[in-house]
Amino acid sequence: SISAISDQLPLEIYPNPATNVFHFVSQLNTHDVNWMLTNSFGIVVRSSVRNTVASGVYVQDVDVNDLPAGMYQLHLQSGGESKTKKIILAK
Repeated sequence: SISAISDQLPLEIYPNPATNVFHFVSQLNTHDVNWMLTNSFGIVVRSSVRNTVASGVYVQDVDVNDLPAGMYQLHLQSGGESKTKKIILAK
């Protein structure tokens, strides 16, 4: 099932809530990773171009200093796996 696939890709976000910058960490088994940050309306406000990275621990810093406070969702895809988590921006 889709939920079983989604649970295979670990994703940690810190700090949450965030103010100016947040970081996310995942353990990747493939070399391609894509991510996007969407606002509460589903509009993409940050994203990556297809990144090719080494397998293992993947850490990304995301500057959100210019975004308004609110609820956002981080979507991470690597290989055939994906994970979505909520993040709160508090200003």
